Amino acid sequence: MLAILVYHLAGMLAASSTPATLGSEGWWFVFGMSGNVIFGSRFFIQWIHSERHGESRIPTIFWWFSVFGTMVLFTYFLHRREWVALCGNGPQLIPYTRNLMLVYRKKRKDREALLRGSTADAAI
Repeated sequence: MLAILVYHLAGMLAASSTPATLGSEGWWFVFGMSGNVIFGSRFFIQWIHSERHGESRIPTIFWWFSVFGTMVLFTYFLHRREWVALCGNGPQLIPYTRNLMLVYRKKRKDREALLRGSTADAAI
């Protein structure tokens, strides 16, 4: 992926004298590639997290990278009018958002249970 990015950027920069004249489509390309980097890096984050815990785990940041990467790619595909990619990419926001809701609901319940437990201990 990095090789493709470097190849395209080199071609765009060779056609223009400075990065400031990269042109609108060149910046859209960089924007779209950044979405790919964000989206793809979530797997490395999950892998590192799992290695640290000695078992397969999905950290909350995995879901945030999923959401942000998908939003960037959705915007890029919308700009390019790539309907097939748009239809395949956009609906992914639903399970990513739902997983974030479930993660934060559990954290809230755990925190409330901890507070209830410490309140009960103080009453004894």
